[in-house]
Amino acid sequence: VFYMNNWSKKNEIIIFFLGFLLFVIINIAMDFFLSGVDLVGHIGGLFGGFFIAFIVGAPMLGTVDYLKRLLSGAVLTVSLVILTLELK
Repeated sequence: VFYMNNWSKKNEIIIFFLGFLLFVIINIAMDFFLSGVDLVGHIGGLFGGFFIAFIVGAPMLGTVDYLKRLLSGAVLTVSLVILTLELK
């Protein structure tokens, strides 16, 4: 645990997003260096994770309107249906 005198919610959010960005960069870099790892799968997981965070609600996002949750659920559902139909 780090102790800082001027630690604020803004600093916490910046650290969180920098860590998240680093995680995304590492995953994309692994796609180029490892065989059998699909870039489209990682990108789809990233977008799917954002939509699920909006639907369920994530503490870092704060409160999300009901309309945004409903629209995120609709976009995620339509995307999954389209991907399922294309795989057949």
